[in-house]
Amino acid sequence: MNWMRKICSRELLLALVIVCGHTASSAHSPNPGIMVGSLFPGDATTASQNAGAKGMDLDFNRDDGSAIETAGDSNLPIDIATASVTITINPAAPTIINCDRGTLTPEPGRCGFNMIHGPFSPPEVNATLRVVFGGLFPASTNVQIAVNGVRSADGSSFSLSGSEWEFLTSAMAPRAPVSLEMVFDVSGSMAGRAAPLSGCGPLTRMQALKDAAQSIFNILGSYTIPGDKLGLVTFTTTATAFNVVGGTNLKDATDARQRNAIRTNLNGQMPTAATSIGDGLRVAKASGFDGDTNTTKRVFLFSDGEQNTVPCAGEPNTPFCRSTVSTTPPLLVGGAAYESISVCPVTVGQFTGPAYTLQQNIKTATGCPGPYVHAITNDPSCPRATTDLTTFFTQSLANLLVGDKLELVRDVTGRVTGTDKSEKLSANTNDVSLSILVASPNMGQTPLALAPFRLKAPDGTIIDPSPVTQTQGGMSFTTIRLPLFFKGKVIKPQGEWEIQFPGVPGAIFDYHLIVLLDNENLASEFRTSNVDPGTGEPIPITVELTEDGSPITGVTVVAQLVGPENGVGNILSKAPTPSGTPNTGGDTIRSEAQRKLLLLLEDPASAALFRDKTLPSLVLLDNGQILNGDTAANDGTYSGLFTGALQEGHYRFVVNVRGSTAKNGDFQRTQLLNVYVRPKPVAANTRLALLSSAVQPDGTVIVRISATPRDRFDNFIGPDYLGHLNIRSSQGVVVTPLTDKLDGSYEISYRLPSASSNPDITVDVMGTDVVKKPLSDLDGGPSSSFKRWGLSLHGGSTFPHGFFGNVFDPGVSLGADLEYRFTNLFSVEAYLGHDRFKNQFFNDSFHLTHLSGHAKFTFGTGTVRPSVHAGLGAYFPEGGGTRFGGNAGASVQFWLTPNFAIEPSYNYRAVNFSGSTLKYSTLQGGIRFRF
Repeated sequence: MNWMRKICSRELLLALVIVCGHTASSAHSPNPGIMVGSLFPGDATTASQNAGAKGMDLDFNRDDGSAIETAGDSNLPIDIATASVTITINPAAPTIINCDRGTLTPEPGRCGFNMIHGPFSPPEVNATLRVVFGGLFPASTNVQIAVNGVRSADGSSFSLSGSEWEFLTSAMAPRAPVSLEMVFDVSGSMAGRAAPLSGCGPLTRMQALKDAAQSIFNILGSYTIPGDKLGLVTFTTTATAFNVVGGTNLKDATDARQRNAIRTNLNGQMPTAATSIGDGLRVAKASGFDGDTNTTKRVFLFSDGEQNTVPCAGEPNTPFCRSTVSTTPPLLVGGAAYESISVCPVTVGQFTGPAYTLQQNIKTATGCPGPYVHAITNDPSCPRATTDLTTFFTQSLANLLVGDKLELVRDVTGRVTGTDKSEKLSANTNDVSLSILVASPNMGQTPLALAPFRLKAPDGTIIDPSPVTQTQGGMSFTTIRLPLFFKGKVIKPQGEWEIQFPGVPGAIFDYHLIVLLDNENLASEFRTSNVDPGTGEPIPITVELTEDGSPITGVTVVAQLVGPENGVGNILSKAPTPSGTPNTGGDTIRSEAQRKLLLLLEDPASAALFRDKTLPSLVLLDNGQILNGDTAANDGTYSGLFTGALQEGHYRFVVNVRGSTAKNGDFQRTQLLNVYVRPKPVAANTRLALLSSAVQPDGTVIVRISATPRDRFDNFIGPDYLGHLNIRSSQGVVVTPLTDKLDGSYEISYRLPSASSNPDITVDVMGTDVVKKPLSDLDGGPSSSFKRWGLSLHGGSTFPHGFFGNVFDPGVSLGADLEYRFTNLFSVEAYLGHDRFKNQFFNDSFHLTHLSGHAKFTFGTGTVRPSVHAGLGAYFPEGGGTRFGGNAGASVQFWLTPNFAIEPSYNYRAVNFSGSTLKYSTLQGGIRFRF
């Protein structure tokens, strides 16, 4: 019975109190044995998750404690043909359940039993009887499991009967159950390649979805509790809820049969027709969430593109759903409020800015606690689509089902060739479970069987985890409860563990490995807090680390970054429009801009423009410095500001944490964050032009107006903003609707009342006014046609430098220049100047008159235009002669009208003067005229 007490001690470490019962072995057997019980962890949750156990594993052993787990042992195979198992809940007022032989997926409220090979026995040996309860035992309740009629191979050498185990379930209440709807796009475009630049072979968006979604079912198998619900809605032109019975498609997530039915339905989906995100969300609410009593309601929304069919997610319902979703709740779906449901979008594939903004705003408006995630697919070496999606589902489910104490500690990809390969991780003193997910980044190409793995514990023990490993859908998921009882000893969790992949001669296996640890004390939170970042705006990244609620200090936190080489708006604006018809798999093409995008992606040469690149790492610090966005030092909150988002696109942050605490020792954490950065247009760089003006016979005037919005870095916002961009006139009526010219510009025609009409023209993008000008001030307008000539007058002061400054003091500087503009941004100038200097020692002065020519570069076309210039000239000093010199300077033009500006300027001049160089500066104010 001492060994039995050790088993009880193990369960105490799990915070599940075991009251030891008795084992009865046959007195007639020449080699009597015992059956040792331990609470079955495979579907169990632990005290840190506020739940009780679900069943028991019963291992067969000899009286001396040695395990019966050797192939060929005379006691094997174990015979349960006449065995019976009962579970008694609360013996004082008993509920007795007779278990079903041969099943480990019992119906809710029932139980089943069957033989499995022992957790650490060779795969061919069935040496463990598993008893599974279809639910959680009530809290603070005595539970008895009785087994009768189990026999050895010959029926006499080993016989057990009347064995009984009794335990007390946890007094802690289970966590609140959750409801999860998977709302997945199965439109025709899902047949498109997930990674057009991939060197790893073709991978469709649909296959990436199916492969990654297996993690949902596998994780639910280990961490779901009674009351959890799971549903599936697929959408094309319209949405379909799977298996609506009794008014709901939300099924019992603890029931493996229900999970497998949903898995089978998803795996059988084929891409077809159009994309109605709004109907997918509507059906999920109507067929599942309406009437659901769970407080936490979550949608995983997967789509590869912008919606193109009503009802629209957002307001209003417009053709092709060209609507902008507000970040302010509630989200509107077909005009109806979508409340109390968090929608967490995840996207794959390449599309334009409004579509990405839509997804990111859906997340914000519905309060999804995790990030909006886009699977990076433009890595030229290998696709990240499946790995990014698998990571997203894993970290989202870990947070949803357990919270911030079940966290990713390793998330890596690697390759197994003919030699063994291992990955290491640090586990901690108070870890209560270890979960390992193994998949292939290209699951459709390489069978998982090529990479079984072993565990090497910190004490060197080699463990075969296959008996507690689920392998379905090309992915394996293993959960081991800690501390681990193995062959009469307790293996404590703290220390370095190894996951060992044995090499197979001649075989290659690419793997994606995710490791999760559940710790009773350690908690972390990873977040980005910029709701709608624009190019150049800082993106705050924050990691909060605590142990038992107290901050953890002295930790290393580093974010590895990937971002776009080129902005989508720039690519679409500058690239010629290819001819042809893209393959959409029957999906609707929303616009000519989308057609252009799809054709560019089908050509490998132009598809290379969309590739991503590695960016410098970002270190997060807990130093209280505003420069890295940290508000207080040593509070366990580590902060960083990423300011390098200069191009439109997705920026991927892999945040890695390494630290140590006195209670838990060395620990590590990792998390994937994803942020879409859009180009926000600014007035200074947005060109608003009058293309034509034609007087009509009735005296009205038809004007054609063009707008080309650009951001602060002169990036195009690009095509495909119809419905998100307007050119408004304060007078007149629209003659020709707004047209996307596919080069970053948009055109519209208005009929104005008369030739003297001068309405205000306003450009707004995404609901924000960008620029507003009178018609007369537009480029090409009556007062703003492009004028090549300019004249400026300047006055200010000279400032001598070096030896020149030792003799002379500042004096007056006067000048004028004549400018000729080749473009808005480049011009040449001829400058005539007169500069005077006062003698420090005599009542005298010295002056220079000079004529210079220089090139001038102007930045921007708005009302404020900085410029730089440089040139050479001839200098005529007092007393005669000619000297030569150079100058360089800068100015800022403040245009008060299209043809008049105020211009402060600075110049530095160096003049060759009798074998030495005379150096001085001028600081002037001036006015500039265009003509």
